Amino acid sequence: MLYKNMLPYSKNKELSILRILFYILMTFIIVGISHKAIANPSIKTTQTANTTVNTTANTKENPQKPAPSSTGTIHADHVQYGKTKGSIIATGNVKLIYQNVELDADRVVWDKANNKIEAHGNVMLIKDNNIMKSKNIHMSVDFQHAIMDAMTAKLENNSYITAKKTTRVAGKSIEFDSPVYTLCRPDPKKTTQCPIWRLRASSGMQDQTDKSYSFYNPRIELFGVPVVYFPYIYVDGEIQRETGFLTPSLGSTSSIGQYVTLPFYWDISNDKDFTVLPSKYITNSQFFTQAVYRQHLGNGLFTLSGSITKPANYKKGGLDETNPWRWDINGSLKYNINDKWRMGANLMLVSDDTFLTVYGLNSGVYSTIFLPSKIYMERLDEHSYLKTQLTYFRDIRNEYTRTDSAYLLGKTNYIIKTEPDKNDVYYTIDTGYTMVKRRDKISTYRLHASLNLNKSVISSWGTRLDGNISLTGIGYHEGLEDINYNPQDTKLDTLLFTPTASLKVSHPLVRPLGEKNDIVEILEPIVNLKLGLNHSIGSDNPNEDSQSQELDNTNIFRDNRFSGIDRIENGTRVDYGFNWGFFFPNGRYLQSFIGQSYRFNKISKYSAGSGLDNRRSDYVGSLEIVPSDYLSLRYQYRIDSKSLLFHRSEGSISVGPSFLRLSADYIKYDIVQSDPVTNELYRQLSESVKGSLDIHVFDHWRSYTTADFTINPTTSYLIGTQQADQTAYKNKLTKITETISYNDECFDLSLGITRTYYSDRDIKPETSILVLIQLKSLGSINFNRVLAGGTNDNSEPEPDNDDNNNSNNNDSIFPFTDTFF
Repeated sequence: MLYKNMLPYSKNKELSILRILFYILMTFIIVGISHKAIANPSIKTTQTANTTVNTTANTKENPQKPAPSSTGTIHADHVQYGKTKGSIIATGNVKLIYQNVELDADRVVWDKANNKIEAHGNVMLIKDNNIMKSKNIHMSVDFQHAIMDAMTAKLENNSYITAKKTTRVAGKSIEFDSPVYTLCRPDPKKTTQCPIWRLRASSGMQDQTDKSYSFYNPRIELFGVPVVYFPYIYVDGEIQRETGFLTPSLGSTSSIGQYVTLPFYWDISNDKDFTVLPSKYITNSQFFTQAVYRQHLGNGLFTLSGSITKPANYKKGGLDETNPWRWDINGSLKYNINDKWRMGANLMLVSDDTFLTVYGLNSGVYSTIFLPSKIYMERLDEHSYLKTQLTYFRDIRNEYTRTDSAYLLGKTNYIIKTEPDKNDVYYTIDTGYTMVKRRDKISTYRLHASLNLNKSVISSWGTRLDGNISLTGIGYHEGLEDINYNPQDTKLDTLLFTPTASLKVSHPLVRPLGEKNDIVEILEPIVNLKLGLNHSIGSDNPNEDSQSQELDNTNIFRDNRFSGIDRIENGTRVDYGFNWGFFFPNGRYLQSFIGQSYRFNKISKYSAGSGLDNRRSDYVGSLEIVPSDYLSLRYQYRIDSKSLLFHRSEGSISVGPSFLRLSADYIKYDIVQSDPVTNELYRQLSESVKGSLDIHVFDHWRSYTTADFTINPTTSYLIGTQQADQTAYKNKLTKITETISYNDECFDLSLGITRTYYSDRDIKPETSILVLIQLKSLGSINFNRVLAGGTNDNSEPEPDNDDNNNSNNNDSIFPFTDTFF
């Protein structure tokens, strides 16, 4: 029984042992097959759940030892090895990262043997901040060659482009079939909405070297509507300058008529360029041409520009009928000879007085009533400065306001300033020579030298003392160009010496306020004592550089309150005043100043109305209040010490947040000035207001309004007579401007209306309308744009020598940036 009972058990045991041996054998077989499958890609395998597979692509140059940068990584739901040796097939949320390329798709086939990648379904490729989406892409592993179907891309310059087919050739260029290009950012919530503008072409190409675009047979669409066609458009990339036509301009002025301008830019070489701006006036068949030449000199920059025209109505407006040509020339040169010496020159010539204003050129370098042409040289050392220059002035005022101004000025100055010694004493030496020539009047020659000894001390209790001792010597020689002109009391040769000494004492008193002591009150009394000779030496000498004689809060403590050295303040005086202010957290503050000067001697070199003609001067002061980011107030004044009348008031106020800001500037003065030739006293009265309203409530829209309002237009009359222009005291709006603009990442629109009420010879009151439409990266379309003046382009020619590339200059007068077609 026992044996019988054991027999079935023995059979079951034998079967179990056979099963175990079978399972062990199958395990070895499976392990062997798995190792063989990994070693041989021709055998298929499957991995799931975002498995990462690291592979190394072979290279033709070195198949045995690939570069480390050729290693790529695949993340996918499923990865399997294809029949082709070394190929990988990934499906489901595929992300391939290889070198600097990131590729997402539904399915990716990586043929390692041929260095090719295919991607299908929801393809997105990211490279160098460029994001490209496509249905399908066939590309080389290094992305030097690629073909994309139905491609849309956002590029690193924030532009957008779509194409039916896109081909990348050898990493040097990208070709587009039926491209659409824009800088307008699409709205993801409005997928069917047309951008403000887009460029649609039959074909296009991008140069990968300079990132520039070339479009063939393009048309520009506004809100999906075609508005203009061109046979070819070139869009600048990283290169700032390219030879070609620039943005055309259309305009109209009431004085000349309608015009059209077609500029052309010539990039001669890396260090020089040339722009010509020919304009055709349709109304009177008049041509107006401007030209600008620029050259970088390595250590400097040379610019020469000019304009010329022959107006049809040149006989009008009091112009010279014998010379119908109207023109201007403007040039500049700055050159650094070495690290200490620099030379330069400026040229400003014009055919007649009103040419610049009539043709809209009286801005920028021409914004002055005197046009200076000069040549100069200067040297700057650690403790000294030398400058010599010769200047010719062209006065373009009318004959009623023009005085016997100087036409030629020669000047040389040499200044030395030493380092403070162990006692904090330093010296200043100022020497110079000046030559002034006037038309048919007196020519003046001046030689001066000044020695100053300075010392500043701050005591342990906070008192500051600034001391100065100076000796100034001046020598004059005057020559009469017209023997019939012989003003009285004119000295032909004069030599004078003026010693002075001064000591200024100030002591700030600080008091913290508030619960947290975060408010600071500062009271600073200031006293300045100046000692000088009590005589009137120099009162009859020529006055070329000290015409400005008005006292204000900025010059009350100066030793010499004249603007130059032809007049040196004589006598002994004491100046006194104090600063007082509260300073709050977050940059808010209130500060004020008031001061006065007292002269001990009776004789004064200052003219009537300067605030210094009496022994006790006028009160001068300032007030500045900034209580919050929404309000700021600044005010300066001069009050008569006897009558307490305001001789000068200057104030500005700005109210509101940054998106709704109202500002106003107010100025009123009642001063007395002397004629520089006859020394007769004239009283000038003026009062005016300039206001502005800046509205920027919406993100892209902005409105800016300005108005110049003359309450009492400037008028003057000779003191001692009753001759005054009473009709001048009529309220008058002199200029008003309204500008409405729209600005976003791809489009600028500006509408401006300006009305001026100025009249001068052939210059009449005028209303002008300006419309600017700018398609960013393509260019702009302008209506009534100023032909010249102003700078919108910071690019400039570069020097030939690469070692001097840091020598930059922003004196460009090019108003254009993009080559248009």
